[in-house]
Amino acid sequence: MPYFAYCTLLDTGEMQRFVPTAQTGATGRITDYRVVFERHGPGVETGGCNLSLDEGQTVHGVLYNLTDEEFRQLDAISGVEHDLYRRFAVQVQTDAGVVDAETYVIPDPGGQFQPTAAYTRPILAGARALGLPGEYVSTLAALVRDATA
Repeated sequence: MPYFAYCTLLDTGEMQRFVPTAQTGATGRITDYRVVFERHGPGVETGGCNLSLDEGQTVHGVLYNLTDEEFRQLDAISGVEHDLYRRFAVQVQTDAGVVDAETYVIPDPGGQFQPTAAYTRPILAGARALGLPGEYVSTLAALVRDATA
């Protein structure tokens, strides 16, 4: 099943660290969302990337082709069991057409989250390595700069 990565797992090396057998697929985009950093819930100090509805905006990312077992590994790493993230169905536009995929979102965000440099480093490194559009990489860089300032 396709998984759409839009944050730290844009870095294929980071994905290999967590799910070594994951197969990297095409890059693509989803529309009417933007990337934000949010807490995993009200009163919770941990957080991460999330998707926020924002008409007219686009989120670029990469598809990974995952087996059921690989998705279970990613669920465990992402904290699905603890309601830190949940799977979320998206339609990803690629050069070859639309792909139905799943990604992860924070089910009950609790406000802005200030990520560390170690957390954000793979986002920008992955976006650049994948050749995502320059304007989008600049938008991500500004998001990271503003969130970590």
